[in-house]
Amino acid sequence: MSNHLLYTLWNVAPEMFTIPGIDWPVRWYGFLFAMAFVGSQFVMNKVYKTELRPQKHLDILTLYIILGTVLGARLGHMIFYEPKTLLENPLEVVKIWNGGLASHGGAIGILIAMWLYCRKTKENWRWIFDRLIIVVALSGMCIRTGNLMNSEIIGKPTDSSIGVVFINPMDGYLKEKLENIKDIHYNFANRDTVIQNTPVTAINMTVDIKEAMPPGHAAVIAEEIGEYSTYLQGDERHVLLNNADLISSTNKTAGTQFKFTIYGVPRHAAQMYEAFYCLFLFILFFWLWKYKRDKFPQLFLFGLFCVLLFTERFFDEMLKENQVGFEDNMGLNMGQILSIPFVLAGIIMMIWSKRKNIYHQLPPAEKEKEKNG
Repeated sequence: MSNHLLYTLWNVAPEMFTIPGIDWPVRWYGFLFAMAFVGSQFVMNKVYKTELRPQKHLDILTLYIILGTVLGARLGHMIFYEPKTLLENPLEVVKIWNGGLASHGGAIGILIAMWLYCRKTKENWRWIFDRLIIVVALSGMCIRTGNLMNSEIIGKPTDSSIGVVFINPMDGYLKEKLENIKDIHYNFANRDTVIQNTPVTAINMTVDIKEAMPPGHAAVIAEEIGEYSTYLQGDERHVLLNNADLISSTNKTAGTQFKFTIYGVPRHAAQMYEAFYCLFLFILFFWLWKYKRDKFPQLFLFGLFCVLLFTERFFDEMLKENQVGFEDNMGLNMGQILSIPFVLAGIIMMIWSKRKNIYHQLPPAEKEKEKNG
């Protein structure tokens, strides 16, 4: 196996803070989702001002994009991954707080929203599609980072040096089961091994209890750790437990402290691979818009974006655990299957745009600036 010193132990809480008085947690995912729209508004404001588009059109665009993204992503998840639930209880589609947003559904929702926007404002749909890709990439980066903060959409186990152990969900589970837990700390124990044919790395786990407890209480904690490790889905386990390696010690000077050795499963941080790639696409297409937007036929950049984004998504899916059980029996998972039409559509769009050979026109002031160098 690789050097365990290069592994990352991901133990970030999904909540940023709790609003005092109403006990309402503010989660990283919700914050980053909101920041995706705020950042998109900022970037598109620059686009509209530079290209002399009406500000009131941007306000309409923002509303349509929010509705198209959220409703499309939620409905897409229900259709692609939970069709039975959707048929039996259609109202589940509005319960966004329960989780379950599909990026492919969000993409379809955005396309529908843009069609409605162009109908209302009489905007050139080819113009808006070639600009909107900039903020779609930005939003993708924010949302995938939010997935990381939630320790969700985890990757497959890896013995490479870039493995990440997603340990965080265990904290909440244990604190809910054992109310006397004060704090939990983890650090790598500098030892790798294999359990159940899965590469794992040893982790020292320290559990601080609020009050003095007898040494035998370690068995209670150990049992809950074991329950947690078996509770997880087989393909999504980030903790494996070998009871022979369970140890305990007490420290009664300030409550009680128990120490255990557990085994974490290093996994690909597939969410961040996609987040970094979306950041690259954002920088690339913002630069192309700023300096080269009149050099490409209309819709060529939109087609190129579809090809680049969903090709990466196709290969990134190879590193992710399947989201639902029925994918286990499929040659390609749902994310890969849904990516193929977008790639093909992007290629067709690029060929079509080259044949039409119609270009976006710069505003007169920019034309003069370009002419004068």
